[in-house]
Amino acid sequence: ATYWLPTRMARFAAQYPGVDLSLFAGNSSQAVQALLIGEADLAFVESAVEEELLEVRRIGGDRPGFYAAPDHPLAGMPIGPAELRG
Repeated sequence: ATYWLPTRMARFAAQYPGVDLSLFAGNSSQAVQALLIGEADLAFVESAVEEELLEVRRIGGDRPGFYAAPDHPLAGMPIGPAELRG
């Protein structure tokens, strides 16, 4: 809702100016509930949805980012599974 969706909404609005768009940012369960009670037509969620009344399609993905203080031993190092386990 903060970095991936707004640019796509802006492009859609430019291409289809007659469509009224609104955005509600919440968690995945709130989004699913809004769909089920008819408050939303479409939802983007980050967690798995197990609701047989809804059609689910994967449209993208995230790559996690790792951040450390400048004086942390892992700062500036490539971080892989072994470093995370350690």
